[in-house]
Amino acid sequence: MLLTEKRIGVIYLIYEPMANFKKTTKPTRVSNAKTTPSQTNRKLISKLLPDALVTIKEAADDGQPWALKLIADKTLAAPKPISESIDSGVVANGKLSERSLSVVTAALNGQLSPTIAAELLGSIGHHVKLVESLDLLNRIELLENAQKTGYESK
Repeated sequence: MLLTEKRIGVIYLIYEPMANFKKTTKPTRVSNAKTTPSQTNRKLISKLLPDALVTIKEAADDGQPWALKLIADKTLAAPKPISESIDSGVVANGKLSERSLSVVTAALNGQLSPTIAAELLGSIGHHVKLVESLDLLNRIELLENAQKTGYESK
């Protein structure tokens, strides 16, 4: 496919305003005109758009990288990162310290990626804080109950 001057002009008209667009720029009125330059550009682009789409499709059919990238960028969603699943046998049962050690060992042996190991250790760390908080709450309640019964017996 040959890029004719008309087709190059169509592509330029579509992408040149986007490249020079500044968010701080406000459309200004052309003297003695009823439309803004952006409205004029839109009208011109809407007339030339069918030819531009044909040009892009033909270029993609010919395997032109720019056309393939343009179509892929505009039509395909960006891939989202997903966490890998882990085997439940990697994390040992038992005390939290044993679980932490098994996660570190699995990461060192290559059974877990460092990222997943860090996430698991973070989860175990949060669990430790929760257990400590519950333990402190139980101790405080026991002390308060002992103090109340001590005052009542006097």
